[in-house]
Amino acid sequence: IFVETPEFISQRIDQIGIWEPKLCAYVVKRDGDWVPDDEMRLFFPIEDMMVNFTVEEMKQLLELIKTALDDEKENITFKSQTVPVTLEVKNLLIKMLKPFEDKGDKPDFALAVEAPILKDNIEDVDFEVIKKSPRPEVPQLPQRLKTISLYEHQKFGLAWLANHWQSGSVGALLADDMGLGKTIQALTFMAGVKQLMETNDYPNKPFLVVAPSGLLKNWRDEASTHLHNPGIGELFEAYGPNIRKLKDLNVIERNEKLTDADWVLTTYETLRDKIKYFLSIDWGITIFDEAQKIKNPVSRVTEMAKSLSSDFTLMLTGTPVENELADLWCIVDTAQPGLFGSLSHFHNEYVKPAEADPLEAQRLKELLVERSTPPLMLRRMKVDHIDGLPKKIIKEVPMVMPELQAQEYENIVKEVQLEKGKAGAVLKFIQKIRKASLVAEEFDGSGINDGVIKRSARLTSLIQILDDIEKKGEKALVFCETINVQEYLSGHLQQRYQLEKRPFRINGQVDGNTRKKYVDEFQKGEIGQFDVMLLSPKAGGVGLTITAANHVIHLTRWWNPAVEDQSTDRAFRIGQNKPVYVYIPIAIHPKYGDHSFDANLNRLLNKKRNLSLNALLPGTVTDSDFNELYTLTINS
Repeated sequence: IFVETPEFISQRIDQIGIWEPKLCAYVVKRDGDWVPDDEMRLFFPIEDMMVNFTVEEMKQLLELIKTALDDEKENITFKSQTVPVTLEVKNLLIKMLKPFEDKGDKPDFALAVEAPILKDNIEDVDFEVIKKSPRPEVPQLPQRLKTISLYEHQKFGLAWLANHWQSGSVGALLADDMGLGKTIQALTFMAGVKQLMETNDYPNKPFLVVAPSGLLKNWRDEASTHLHNPGIGELFEAYGPNIRKLKDLNVIERNEKLTDADWVLTTYETLRDKIKYFLSIDWGITIFDEAQKIKNPVSRVTEMAKSLSSDFTLMLTGTPVENELADLWCIVDTAQPGLFGSLSHFHNEYVKPAEADPLEAQRLKELLVERSTPPLMLRRMKVDHIDGLPKKIIKEVPMVMPELQAQEYENIVKEVQLEKGKAGAVLKFIQKIRKASLVAEEFDGSGINDGVIKRSARLTSLIQILDDIEKKGEKALVFCETINVQEYLSGHLQQRYQLEKRPFRINGQVDGNTRKKYVDEFQKGEIGQFDVMLLSPKAGGVGLTITAANHVIHLTRWWNPAVEDQSTDRAFRIGQNKPVYVYIPIAIHPKYGDHSFDANLNRLLNKKRNLSLNALLPGTVTDSDFNELYTLTINS
């Protein structure tokens, strides 16, 4: 039923069966991705996210998921959180709600998910492939390349990719910092291999590019910008309406549709849910863009990605370690299965020593270069002064809290002194003090006005910074994950700066196509005319190029500095021709001074950032970090 051409099925697949989530002792809880705001809520994982809903909200969500499954939607937004529409999510909600069922409720049944069952390399190395036979030399500057004025680091990257290809390597990790041109390097490499196929020097096979939905248009645009027609060749977009068309074809017709294309573009969610469409194709090159999407070794999207049969797999990510070192093992095990041994071995050999001594992770970084020839990973950082990059100036902007904000801050500190030792006291305090350090009052119907601005140190800093940018006729990006602040602030900014329309807002409620539309319009804005865009770090911090702005303001801080840096890199990247100014507004309590919450958090994130840069350590704030932040703030 699943496939009719088993000769192309990956040898990594043990069998086709009923896929079930695995418990993995080596994947730790994702600290720092969330902060509880209500102890009556239920917190539970969906893929690699931690979400929280009340029981009533979960019942509503279950009904929405059922409808969305019937409508073949990829995800929905519920209570400002993006939720993937999958059978796993439906099954998880059913299980979570089971203890809360009324006795008269009719049980809802979980549906089985049929999928490849892999040799997963978690406890032992069951599957290992690092090299195949040597391949023909690939042209590093193919005939179809339009953008021949590549930067030196990009030319070096193409030589590294060519070396991998010619040596018979099965995969590589291009982990350049955000904005250094990973996409153009990947497209040029594909065009070179395509040239080999057209001269009959290599068998003709389709290429597969898997990317987040918000980056699909970017891949199409980049191909048309950097390559002469017909580019890589005929493109088949395997998502949205096209994927529904494939549903009506039989296996042979579907395979012909995909193999007749020169390259296929799809999403991680489509690959996960429609894996049978991709499974029996013999792919020439498979590229995973933003490869940290498959960092969880026991998620279905990761296992489906590992189940593909491909001559060469290229992983693209600027953050090979986002939450924990196991992220890196998972990405490497997709590119070159077995290179780092089993996850169990990796945990004992690298993760545990790095927990005791962060510098131990430096050893792992060195092995990524030394363990294989050519080096498995190529990683260039902006701090290395790459040609083509503008100057970046980071400005921390401390501002003393106005009297009413300082009073509310003080009340929260006094209140927590009475709750010391109680369950949940740490996270409850951090959530409250974090909110009060931005705005100490609840919003009423009028939202944000001049009075609210004056009563907030950070909002006052924001307006002062934007006033200066407006006088220069330049553009700014403001990052803030709180949707209601985005909404209210956009109206205030339109009025204050007499903008023709409200500033664009990009958050989890805005789909990928709309995000790209907003960015394109912002990019085309008149030079010398002020404009501002409001974005959440998670939704707007990945894959978007917004070089029309050369000012970035982090109004709120994200718990992981890697996510914050990704946000900055929307403007600080190749193609930016102005110096980039990054502003960090910091609210300072008049009594606690440099030991105020914002200042403590800023120091913590800077420490995490430096460790991550020097040793590939995860930058996520952990439970112990939260405890330290709590202690420093209340004892100051």
